[in-house]
Amino acid sequence: MARTIVERRHDRRCTAAALRVSQATLRPGRDVQVIDLSAAGAQVQSERPLRPGSRVHVRFVLASCSVSVAAHVVRCSVWALHPENGATYRSALHFDERCIRLMEFS
Repeated sequence: MARTIVERRHDRRCTAAALRVSQATLRPGRDVQVIDLSAAGAQVQSERPLRPGSRVHVRFVLASCSVSVAAHVVRCSVWALHPENGATYRSALHFDERCIRLMEFS
């Protein structure tokens, strides 16, 4: 019997490259790599784990402006293990309020 995959996302996701995100920083200054973004949240990659349930403030620097949003960490998991550098983590962030402004640049 074939499985049906149900898309639960309500918002279109865009890659960081499509939105021309040049930098993303969690306050108070931890850089993260943006994997993808939507008006409701983001998937980020970092060298340190983010604690699920914690609140964060993230600043996205795009080609024409910067946008800061409050979010909470939904999940975090080990994405890759490196012999010299240790682990890389991927985390899902859910914005406290929808950020349509981010998607205006796609």
